[in-house]
Amino acid sequence: MPLSEDKIEFRNACFRCKGKCCYGETGKEIIPLTAKEAEYLERNYLDLEIKIMNLYKGREMAFFYVPKTGCPLLKDKSCILDEEHKPLNCKIYPIIPLEKNGKLKFYLDKSGLCPEVENIEKLCSWKENTIREIKKDWKKLSKKERNFMSELTKVTESTNKEI
Repeated sequence: MPLSEDKIEFRNACFRCKGKCCYGETGKEIIPLTAKEAEYLERNYLDLEIKIMNLYKGREMAFFYVPKTGCPLLKDKSCILDEEHKPLNCKIYPIIPLEKNGKLKFYLDKSGLCPEVENIEKLCSWKENTIREIKKDWKKLSKKERNFMSELTKVTESTNKEI
């Protein structure tokens, strides 16, 4: 299926910044994984060190660290995963989903990590199409995984802009 012009522009924004989000600033940044993502990566990328985070009340979540030298899934400054197997958080960044009281909201990360946020924000039709796609992916997650993702990516309207 051909990509929409806005989706192509979104990908171009990532190429322009050279994937700043794929490099850890402190070496302690993490990529949270769904159970399906963790299973796929453990089976196919044996060198990738997947860890388990204990959240609270016995809840756990899989993740891996992004070192300052770059994501372990980068080769020649490009992700080695195809779009189907890329972790959801990687696919949609700088969009941050947050489910609260059963309602899914989307925010643009205004932390400064993504230098292309302002350009991405201008892609009006892209927002609608991308949110529709993210909602489909989000619905595929179990309730437990959606809760984990929401807990991990809690944002406030004062620091990030709802889209």
